[in-house]
Amino acid sequence: TSYAIPTKDENIKTLPLTEIEKHVNVFLMFAKEHPELNFVVTPIGCGLAGYKYHQIAPFFKDALAIKNIHLPDEFTK
Repeated sequence: TSYAIPTKDENIKTLPLTEIEKHVNVFLMFAKEHPELNFVVTPIGCGLAGYKYHQIAPFFKDALAIKNIHLPDEFTK
């Protein structure tokens, strides 16, 4: 199972942090509603989108309490 969290729009333009945060929140709700699924999160937004780990990682703070979400080390430091 895969779940895509967008960091770029349909024109490949980087989304603002506020939009990415909204998408992360929807993902967190989905993961909570589906404990039978496991999610291994990559450091989204920190490659081609150009954001730094410290800018994206706070969006996942609530994920630490969700057992079926596994965050990258870069987001848990």
